[in-house]
Amino acid sequence: MASEDIPIYTYDIGDRVRISTKFTWARGATGTVDIPPVGVDDILVDDIAYEGRHRRIVSGRKGPIEMYWVVSDEPQIDADGDGPYAEAEFAVDEIEPIAPNWHGTTAVQN
Repeated sequence: MASEDIPIYTYDIGDRVRISTKFTWARGATGTVDIPPVGVDDILVDDIAYEGRHRRIVSGRKGPIEMYWVVSDEPQIDADGDGPYAEAEFAVDEIEPIAPNWHGTTAVQN
């Protein structure tokens, strides 16, 4: 893999993940990929629902963004000081797998 190649992971329910230390909040926090609680689809501003799944695809400025629902091991305070949040949505490039409990797949994006 060349240094400019970026690994992109696909996660399954139950996969253990760590929030990237490059992310704006919850840096280094750990959690588990899961289905969001009832009611989350009702408050999404972009109307792209999870519909009982653990991931959804939203439109970004540079193309589609794969989003995952993560239940934190410990509640987190966001960048504005709000919270604590026990679970939240993260883009695929904001989370990384924690082995050996990861069951998803890996692809490479240039």
